[in-house]
Amino acid sequence: MDSIETDLSGRVVSFLSTCIGCAHCGSYCPSNCYDLPGIKHSDSVDTRKLQDLYENRRSVRSFSEKEIDESVISSLLEPVGFSPTGRNAQGITVDVILGYESVEKLLFRPLVKLVRVLDSFRLLSLFAGKARGAVKKIRNGEDIITWKAPCVLLFRAPRKNVTGSMDAVIAATMVSIKAEAMGLGCFWNGVVQMAAPVLPISKPNAVLCIGYPAFKKHQHVPAREWTRRDISQIV
Repeated sequence: MDSIETDLSGRVVSFLSTCIGCAHCGSYCPSNCYDLPGIKHSDSVDTRKLQDLYENRRSVRSFSEKEIDESVISSLLEPVGFSPTGRNAQGITVDVILGYESVEKLLFRPLVKLVRVLDSFRLLSLFAGKARGAVKKIRNGEDIITWKAPCVLLFRAPRKNVTGSMDAVIAATMVSIKAEAMGLGCFWNGVVQMAAPVLPISKPNAVLCIGYPAFKKHQHVPAREWTRRDISQIV
């Protein structure tokens, strides 16, 4: 942000009001003028292992009954404190619902009641199209919304943050990759995110359902189709 003023010798004499507190100046200061702790790891990262995490990550909707310890959740959420945000905006909040009884009480049961009311005359089923079977399962109390996940994480950024929605999604993405590294599984829950206004929760920008996978992955799936375009020569 060009917020540092120096004298002729290069000594910092003041910070301008444009400073956003990103701490880049402290991070790159060879003299450690801010007395920050040193870098914990070397600059080199095993890129193959990192790529393996990306390639092996799959959405998990079958969870074991193993509970998640609070210490595991604390470790899982550590990347949030280092997640990039627009203009170094602060204030990302992660609401943690730990334990399936709490997940069921706060998320699933209210949605079952809502579906039953909306479908009391089978009107919802009538207009649901291909989702008619899903409506029936929810109406009958089958959890195909949170899939009995023992933990749900709801990521929110302040509305005043210009890039708030994106900031929360980036933080959730970093957490989802660490979950894979920790032997956890997760899936992004758009249903809970959209239904938040009728639930006893604050509206999130991203929702992750977390748990220990019930099954082990054995095969490597092909990459999704995507396109790279080199537009550097386009005038």
